Amino acid sequence: MNSQESKEIQIPQTLDQAVAHVKEKIAKFVKEEFAKGKNENEIANSMHFGLGKFIRNHWGLWSGDSLLFKELSSLGLFHADDMSSLVLKCAVLDLNNKDRDVSGIVNHYREYWKNVNTKKN
Repeated sequence: MNSQESKEIQIPQTLDQAVAHVKEKIAKFVKEEFAKGKNENEIANSMHFGLGKFIRNHWGLWSGDSLLFKELSSLGLFHADDMSSLVLKCAVLDLNNKDRDVSGIVNHYREYWKNVNTKKN
């Protein structure tokens, strides 16, 4: 990414700002996917390598140098994949008028890594 591109990208500073930004981009797609009978997890997961990758690479989630990274870290997330997935899942849940349950989503990822680390030992 060159310096002009980095100046054009506005990095959300909070989870709420990130979710609001993402909702603007995905509202039509999410509506179409719900109409096909897909659930929130399927829809959010389908964006992992597209919009999720953009979020990870351009919003400071790999480098750890954004306020958004600091907020998501303070929730208990440490992997950029989990952070971008939280943003995507919250946006999809909002668009379906469901509670975000941020702590439940975070706990899911914490348990995942706990199990991965336990298997390594």
